[in-house]
Amino acid sequence: MSSRIMASSIAQRKPAPSKKFATPPAKSACTACRASRLRCSGQRPCSRCLAKSRICVFTESRRGLKPDATRPAGQPACHFPVPGTSLEAAGLHDPYPKTQRSPVFVEVPQEVLPPLYNDDLGTIQFDDIFGGDSNDTLDTFFASLFSLPSYPPAGVIDEPVFDGLEPSHTYVLRRYKSDDDVVQAYYELIHPAFPILPPPLEQDVEDRAEPWVPTGQFFSDYEPSSPLILALLSILVLLPHPHDYHSSDETGRELRAAYAQSLTQRAIESIKIASEIATPASPSSLRSPAHPHVPLEIETPMALCLISMYQYLHHGNATKMRQMAEEAFDSSVKLSLHIIPHDDTNFAEARRRTWWMTYLCMCNASIISCEPPTRLMITNTFKTPYPSTENDSEVWRNYIRAEETLVSATLLLVALLRGFSSATSIVDFRQNIHLLNTIIESQLDGLDSEGIHSIDSSHPPEVRVGDCLRRLTWIRLTSSHIKTHRYRAFMSSAIVLKRFESLPSSEMLEASTTSGSTSNLEEMGIASRIFPFAASESRTLCLESSTKLASSLKILSSNVSVAPFACSAALAGYTALMTHHFTSSSTDYNESQTKSNAVREQCEQGVMDAINALDNFSVGFESMRTLNGDCPTLGPKLELRPLILTMKLL
Repeated sequence: MSSRIMASSIAQRKPAPSKKFATPPAKSACTACRASRLRCSGQRPCSRCLAKSRICVFTESRRGLKPDATRPAGQPACHFPVPGTSLEAAGLHDPYPKTQRSPVFVEVPQEVLPPLYNDDLGTIQFDDIFGGDSNDTLDTFFASLFSLPSYPPAGVIDEPVFDGLEPSHTYVLRRYKSDDDVVQAYYELIHPAFPILPPPLEQDVEDRAEPWVPTGQFFSDYEPSSPLILALLSILVLLPHPHDYHSSDETGRELRAAYAQSLTQRAIESIKIASEIATPASPSSLRSPAHPHVPLEIETPMALCLISMYQYLHHGNATKMRQMAEEAFDSSVKLSLHIIPHDDTNFAEARRRTWWMTYLCMCNASIISCEPPTRLMITNTFKTPYPSTENDSEVWRNYIRAEETLVSATLLLVALLRGFSSATSIVDFRQNIHLLNTIIESQLDGLDSEGIHSIDSSHPPEVRVGDCLRRLTWIRLTSSHIKTHRYRAFMSSAIVLKRFESLPSSEMLEASTTSGSTSNLEEMGIASRIFPFAASESRTLCLESSTKLASSLKILSSNVSVAPFACSAALAGYTALMTHHFTSSSTDYNESQTKSNAVREQCEQGVMDAINALDNFSVGFESMRTLNGDCPTLGPKLELRPLILTMKLL
């Protein structure tokens, strides 16, 4: 119909009677309608989500609140694949016809007291639940782990206080002569696992660190020019110099930590000063950039991302890690780095990497803290293209999607441990975890088996970035897969079931199923009503995934110096430990002795691979160091305490 005919037709219609208040607007709108600026029916699920067969999520509106107002505890601000999008919106093939799928509605409970978890990882301290290596104490220990969506922290590593005593050995630190030397060292040691800078101008890079005995001024001949360089130095100085033959001594570690802390503080102060005097005529606008393809204004969010990683890897401080990530995010949004669809300048790749690495820092902070992001992150509103490595942006896209999926898996476990407020919540959770499992398997499909890509330190930096991101994509997706199946795999153990006696109540279970009443939780089949997976399927998946994950991380750990993804090693190790313990102590699995022995041997190898990976990741970073102590054994080969004590800070 032409526009002229359409206009004529409209003009001939009789005006309909006014119905301005016939259908009042709904009191609340779902997140999808809010994002699209469309009127929501307010039903649960709403009519638009029902028609499009997508997940419908209602959260409390923030209208009228200041942008930096504190978000109510427990309320998600993210829009990741689950909950919040359909498979199509997540860019995945939907294996189920729409006619066979029901839209999933998820309402975030606002005033429900959780039976197991209260949004505080510090509720259960590691030292309170790890009592030894007897079967009874290990039963209690592993069952206690099911009360948390992550692993119990042991506290934050304090800021170093170096007493200045004359050391018994000569200790050597890294020192650099110029900004260019620092950037070169970044490309060699940090870039493959944390590629926040654009590709180097030259293919051949080298670490030009000089061995420096700390007897004078650290910056005697050279003063760093920017907070970005200071932030890079705060991480580089933690890495032992090859000529430091006493790098593992306590004095040497304290010395490196003290200088790193001083550099970090200088970087933060430099950022504050730059923000206060940021004008076209300010001295900061006259200095040379740290990298020719990095505009001065984005050095601040870059530096904040690096400090966020420093707080996690060195101090194990999830709160400060999250705070720095939020400041980086706010700074990036202020610079509109998230909405730059077209950029033909030499700065394009730097802007893209800064934005997406900032976003990834927010995701990682959410994973570590087991809390939703505190900033509204609706991914379909981001206009900035993905970065590219060797002219390949797909490797970045896959990695970012994998990180989003791990956030979703983590937050689903939080929802499980908060408990269910109604019978409908049980059904909703079951549908959501099934959808998430489908997304994970869709993403894993087509990836290189086990994430095994050769990572050669002699390759150019960008080649190493591509190899590392491909491996990390598999690692993070496999971590998500374990998280979705771990509770189902071990929930049938009596000691674990006892933890879930109030989750949910028998009345809720009766309302959510057509089966008859039963006498106790085990007979009621609590796990089978919550999870859409068979226990044997989940146990097999956890066994295979955790051991392969540990092996892949062990290989990766020998080729990278920093590991912002170290929590995946903790997940692999703990899962292998649980599988070993419950296989050894339980008679419920009906497995032959030969098969049980094979499972235990596989678990032992996985645990040792996880220990080796964490050992390599801990070089220079105190929060990941293996803590000393006696090593009681679990089985003839498996040393339990080193792994658990290593991972308890992650």
